[in-house]
Amino acid sequence: MRMNRSAFLLSLLLGGALVGCLSADDEAAMLDESVGELSAWQWPDDTQIVGKESTRQPALAWFGSRLHMVYTDYSSSSSTALKQTRFNGSSWTTSVSLGVSSDSHPALVDYDGSLRLIYKPVGQNRLMMMTSTTASATTWSSPVTIGRSLGTRTASAPSALAFGGNLYVAYCSQLSDLPHVLVDRFDGATWTAVHDTVASSQLYSTCNSVVMAAMPDTGEVEVLYNVIGSGGGVKPYIMRQRVVIGRSSTVWYSPTYTGMTSFKPISVVTCDGITHLVHGGDPDITEIWWSFRSNNNWVAGTQVPNQWSGAGAALGCFNGTKTVMVHNVSGGTHLMQSIFGP
Repeated sequence: MRMNRSAFLLSLLLGGALVGCLSADDEAAMLDESVGELSAWQWPDDTQIVGKESTRQPALAWFGSRLHMVYTDYSSSSSTALKQTRFNGSSWTTSVSLGVSSDSHPALVDYDGSLRLIYKPVGQNRLMMMTSTTASATTWSSPVTIGRSLGTRTASAPSALAFGGNLYVAYCSQLSDLPHVLVDRFDGATWTAVHDTVASSQLYSTCNSVVMAAMPDTGEVEVLYNVIGSGGGVKPYIMRQRVVIGRSSTVWYSPTYTGMTSFKPISVVTCDGITHLVHGGDPDITEIWWSFRSNNNWVAGTQVPNQWSGAGAALGCFNGTKTVMVHNVSGGTHLMQSIFGP
């Protein structure tokens, strides 16, 4: 096991006092104690998903008694073609091409009785959506452009959330050299621009990823995003913005720092009563770190043992009981999986 020290967490545990040399086992024990009964060791060693390769973070969503995955396929001829596969709890089906391509990671969500795929087409400054047309989500509608009119803005790294009868899509954008987080809402007929957050100051040149997810412990929604600096020594902060979505009005709180950093995309899922978050490492960007919700907040992250990724990990929930993590390998493209256990 390779275990990096978390200065942030140790400072909390030790009250900032200087201590003697800690062994890796001592430090691991301290980290485990900080998260109570849950531990990063509950992620078993990952196993290869045979025949599936990707250079980007995949998208996962439960629909029609299967966990679906869409990913940008890596082959000798392309690294942008979107393919779909389904997980039955023990194995993944043969991948099927969706006939479209993306130069950013995609998003999947179950909305209004259909599986929705949101993606950025290669070389185009827009987001598009495809809708499943069968109960098994094996056939799809033609793609349509979604969201607000972007003008000179860019769009990338979409995330999707079905909440309160609406479909929300959050994504990264650039405007006037500043990274922004945009949120658009679909009511089943019309798209509306609902929010625009300046992701940070001019120290940060890039919004790397966005996740919009419901928090069952508070009844709120959170928009989590990470921003990457343009100069050396600037930490890739993961920020959170709490959102209270009401029937007649929505309250957006100011973004705050989560205490976590990541150069890789974020992923969040609630499964079997636990809300999980995974993100990349800092300064070792290939590490995978894990956090979860406790006392209406995020627990300080700990490194997932013996797992690394070049593009970032994605989370999904199989049948409400199994939390599945999928990621490519560090320095390669093969997709791997791990299922959270007792």
